[in-house]
Amino acid sequence: EEWFEFVNVAWPIWDEWGQARTNSAFSSTYIGANNFNPAAGPPGWSISPGFEQEAVVVGWRVAAMYCNWLHNGRPTGPDANIDLLRTGAYDISTFTRNPDGTFNDQWTRSPGAKYWLPDLHEWTKAVYHDPDRYGEGEEGYWLLPYGTNDLPPYDGGIPGDGFPMETPWGLTNIMNVVEEYTETLTHPLTNEYGEVSLHGERFLRSSGNDNWQVDYNDYLFPSAGGLALGGGIRIASLVPAPGGVALFAFTLAAASRRGRRA
Repeated sequence: EEWFEFVNVAWPIWDEWGQARTNSAFSSTYIGANNFNPAAGPPGWSISPGFEQEAVVVGWRVAAMYCNWLHNGRPTGPDANIDLLRTGAYDISTFTRNPDGTFNDQWTRSPGAKYWLPDLHEWTKAVYHDPDRYGEGEEGYWLLPYGTNDLPPYDGGIPGDGFPMETPWGLTNIMNVVEEYTETLTHPLTNEYGEVSLHGERFLRSSGNDNWQVDYNDYLFPSAGGLALGGGIRIASLVPAPGGVALFAFTLAAASRRGRRA
């Protein structure tokens, strides 16, 4: 439902980019346009009944623009200022390509970003790190999410509460939901055009199927670059804690099949 609000505000920018309204890399699978022709007016988006709480899978640039929407207070309604979606966490004016095919997309979040796509280190720490891994106050990393080194039974014959479903940092919906974007580029480089990336690919984490092997903490794989459909979204934000310490808080853009995280 929250993604539906975003789509209803952000679609003019998608049109500006010359992309088809039928492309789920913007709207995700369960939101569709009733009007496909930009010359005929607004899209008139609708959600497939029963899929209001599904996790979204979109393009990286769309995920970055969603962070801008959150950063600027989630403007909604017909009078929402879409320019608020152009900056904040990521400057979408950088979402271009060079004659040599490299991508100019901003490498990392802007200073002062309130919400962003976690980098590879942040995502890995939030999912696998345990401040008491080897005993009280003795930190370390687990091989798998939810504070374990053991894979669940492959046949799925376990009760819903038979396997830990929360990481030591309180994250849920990690395994077998969707692959999730990080903001970390797979091939950053500097050339005559400045700080660019070879294919615009970002590292993905987590899994979107029943292949549990990809959930090990040393398994990395690239997303598609730019606007191409490639991953789901988990947002990071700084949350003030007692003593002035800041902790990373992560949440799904939409609920997964295992239920919504509060």
